[in-house]
Amino acid sequence: MLELDLPSAGMQSYACVIHGPITFPGSNPHEGFTLGLNDFIKALINTDAVQRLRWIRQNGLSHFVFNTMEHSRFTHSLGVAFVARRMIDRITLNSEVDSKLAWNWKYETIAAALLHDIGHGPFSHSLEEILQVINPELSKDERFDHEYMTSRLIREDTQVNKVLKSCSEDLPEQVAQFFLKKEERTKDHWRYRIVSSQLDADRLDYILRDSRMAGLMGVGYDLDRIVQHLYVRKPDDPYFILDRKAIEALESALLANDQLYRAVYYHRKVRAATAMLQALLLRVADLAKENQKNSKELFKRENHPLLKLIKCGRNIDLKDYLSLTENHIWALIEEWREHPDSIVKDYANRLWYRNLHATVDISGHDDGNREEKNALQKLTDEDYLNLGQEKEKLLKKYYVLSDTSRRKTYKEGDSIYLGNQKKPSDSPSTLEFDQSSRIISMLREQHKIEYVIYPHNDKNKQDADVENVKLDEDLAVGNGISSLSLLETVSS
Repeated sequence: MLELDLPSAGMQSYACVIHGPITFPGSNPHEGFTLGLNDFIKALINTDAVQRLRWIRQNGLSHFVFNTMEHSRFTHSLGVAFVARRMIDRITLNSEVDSKLAWNWKYETIAAALLHDIGHGPFSHSLEEILQVINPELSKDERFDHEYMTSRLIREDTQVNKVLKSCSEDLPEQVAQFFLKKEERTKDHWRYRIVSSQLDADRLDYILRDSRMAGLMGVGYDLDRIVQHLYVRKPDDPYFILDRKAIEALESALLANDQLYRAVYYHRKVRAATAMLQALLLRVADLAKENQKNSKELFKRENHPLLKLIKCGRNIDLKDYLSLTENHIWALIEEWREHPDSIVKDYANRLWYRNLHATVDISGHDDGNREEKNALQKLTDEDYLNLGQEKEKLLKKYYVLSDTSRRKTYKEGDSIYLGNQKKPSDSPSTLEFDQSSRIISMLREQHKIEYVIYPHNDKNKQDADVENVKLDEDLAVGNGISSLSLLETVSS
């Protein structure tokens, strides 16, 4: 069983509006490690890869709509590491786990939780989607992927790798295992699910943090009760179990996650801002790939990290990748406000002054294509931006944007397990087949939200788009990974 170290006078404490003081007790090195847990996590936090997360927002352009959502992936990552520490502490206390094994797993798990986002680029998934689109010839295994970049930063010659290796020679590879697919690991284990699952530390932190920062004060759940009732039946089980006593807290967490997607992540104006940023970056990438003159005009220097990322994708030099933050891109956007290309100039000014496109909800309608055609025809008739002979092609590619999002709040195949801690010999059941909750059956349904996004100069139309819809109609009942049909349009 894991013996918990109490905070000492020299222990680092990080203030957090969500969790209170964040600490990682453990002043003395445990067998097989050269650093105590406190010093080890502090050393990882001070690496360039983790510090860079201060300059990447957690939620992309959500602050364009929810103005207090200014928090970074750095604050989120600290929160995830803290929740992971609480989860593994409680699981090992509630279960019969050998002390040495428990400490080995604790170092690995908390490190992986802290590092889980270091592979993200500026604007996270928005930029990632564009990088995949501008190189459509690449296979799925060759495309840019933030988890692949995380693995590179852990395994290659980086500050993160050096800290891990200095603490324990095998630690880089052990931590990298957390970011592999289940079938790629040598053996599956419940500790991996603390970092990536439907009940992981990542989700348990961002639900509380994002809802608080968005101002959704009625959204939340009881984190303490969930953590308190986690356990495993055997030390090497592939999953951990939640006691049925905490079923209400679990339902609240899943419902809160669903509400966040509907109210925030897939809000129509958040989706519009995101689609506009993607259209701008796509235009920039297209121009840069045409010739050297365009690249120099856009980036002013050949070694700009964004230009290198566009050209090299996942094979970019890690030093260049670590130097790229959202500050770089906003500095470029400010300069592009006077760029000679009318599309680049228009989007740069629209984003700089938050002049967002109109969004039309076509979810469940059969006339979605008609709405796109009407928008394209209107922009063509207006001769929007005077784009010349290729105006219809350019307007279709960069200005009539179709955004489709799908997700399930609870997905089968990545199950949450429920059981009775007082009867550990009883086989647990998966949440989707357990009779304890009727709410889950609703959360298993897939929802789809579709928008057509385009510039509209009619102020009455734009006001109606925001003001004259009911709140529940204004929320995007999206699901999981958003895939802009903008990307499909570009590929076709």
